Amino acid sequence: MKARFIQYLRELTYPYEDKKFLLAVSGGKDSCVMAHLFFEAGLSFDIAHCNFNLRGEDSIRDKNFVIQLAQKYNVKCFTTDFDTIRIQKNSGESIEMVARKLRYDWFYKIGENYDFIVTAHHANDNAETVLLNMIRGTGLKGIIGIPAQNGKIIRPLLSFTADEISNYAKEHNLKYCEDYTNKENKYQRNKIRNLILPQLKEINPQIIQTLNNNTHIWKKQYQFYQSSIHQKIEKYLHQEKDYKYINIKDLDKDPFKDLILYELLFPHSFSESDIQDMIETLTHQSGKKFYSQTHIVFKERDKLIIALLENENTFSKTYNSIEELAEDNFQIELISIKQHDHFSVNANTAYFDADKIKFPITVRNWQKGDYFYPFGMEGKMKVSDFFNNQKIDNYKKSKIKIMCSQKNIIWIVGYRSDNRYKVDTQKTKHYYKITNINCE
Repeated sequence: MKARFIQYLRELTYPYEDKKFLLAVSGGKDSCVMAHLFFEAGLSFDIAHCNFNLRGEDSIRDKNFVIQLAQKYNVKCFTTDFDTIRIQKNSGESIEMVARKLRYDWFYKIGENYDFIVTAHHANDNAETVLLNMIRGTGLKGIIGIPAQNGKIIRPLLSFTADEISNYAKEHNLKYCEDYTNKENKYQRNKIRNLILPQLKEINPQIIQTLNNNTHIWKKQYQFYQSSIHQKIEKYLHQEKDYKYINIKDLDKDPFKDLILYELLFPHSFSESDIQDMIETLTHQSGKKFYSQTHIVFKERDKLIIALLENENTFSKTYNSIEELAEDNFQIELISIKQHDHFSVNANTAYFDADKIKFPITVRNWQKGDYFYPFGMEGKMKVSDFFNNQKIDNYKKSKIKIMCSQKNIIWIVGYRSDNRYKVDTQKTKHYYKITNINCE
C-alpha cells in the first residue's frame, strides 16, 4: 500500500519530496492511516484538527488523541473549536454542509504556508458521494465524484478502499478513535454507507471499484461536454458593460438551448424549474422577470438579459449646492458666455443656462409619467417614449440617471438635455458645463 500511495502522491504533486503538507486529521481510522503513510514516506507534514463539538466528550477525546499523535510524529498540531450547532441554527443548511464549510475555510486559512492541504477521502467515500449526488439530482458534475485535487486540496487515498485502509491499520497496529455516529442512520451519507451500499454489493460485490472506475470515464465525458457547451455559450452570450445578454432568435434555433441556459444560469442559483419557465417564455411577452438570490433574468424584445440583482436597486440623491454635486461623480464648471469657446459633442456632457438652474438638484431613476422637452425638438415627450425611440431596454432604463432641477427634468444623463434649460448665446450670461464622470 505504501508504494501505491507514493506513486499516487507523485502523480498529484510531482516532485513531492520537497513539498510541505498539512494533513486534516480527525482521529479516525482513515486520517490516522494517512498520517502514518506520510510519516513512513519521510515527508514534511503537520496536522490540523477541527473540533465541531457535536459528540460531547468524544469530541474532546478525539482532539486530545490527535494532539498526542502529532507529538508522536514530532510535528505541529493546529486545532480549532466550532460551535457548529449554533452556527447551523439560522443558516438554512444541513449540519454536514455547515461543518464542511467551517472545516475548509479554516484549512485554507492556516494552510497558506503549505504547498498542499491533504484529506483522507478514499474510494468508498467517492462511491457514496456519487450515489448521494445521483439521489439529490446534481447533474453530470455530481457523478464524477470527489476530485483527487482541487487547488491546494489533495486526496491521495482515493485509490484505496475502506477494506484496504482497515487492513493497513491492522498490519501496523495503528490506534485511532471510533466515531460511533457513523453507525447512526440519521444522516444521508450514513444511510447510503450502512443500508444502500451493502444491498448493492449483493448485486455487484465489486460495486465500490465499479463506481470509482466509472467516475474516471464520466470525468472525461464531463470535460468533453463542458468544452462543447462552453463553446456554445461563448457563441451566444454577449457582454455589455455590467450585464450579459443572449440573442433569443439565435438561441431558439439551437436544439440544446435548455442545456445552454442550464449551464449558464445554474451557477447563479437559478433552479431547473426557473430555467424551464424561461425557455417557455422565449417567444412570449417581454418584461417577465426571474430572480435568484444574486441575479435577475428578463426578456426584453429579442434579448434575454442577465444581470446582478443589486443593479436593479432604485436610487435617488439630492444635492443642495454645486459643491455637493461636484463631489459625487460630476464635474461642474461655471463659465461666462463671454469666455465661451465651443460646445463639445459628448453624450456625457451637457450645458445649462445658470440662471435657470435652481437648487436642490436631484439625481434619480426614471419614473412612470416622467416627461421632458428634448433638446433639438419642439414640445414635450414622455421619457418612456424617448427610451423606446432610442431602443433602450428595461435593464438600461433602470441604470440611467435622471437629473432634475427642483421637480423638472433637466437632463437624461448620457442621452439628452432639456430644451427649456439650453444655453442661448444671445441671452445667457453664465452657463454650467456638467460632465458625468462615472459614465461606465
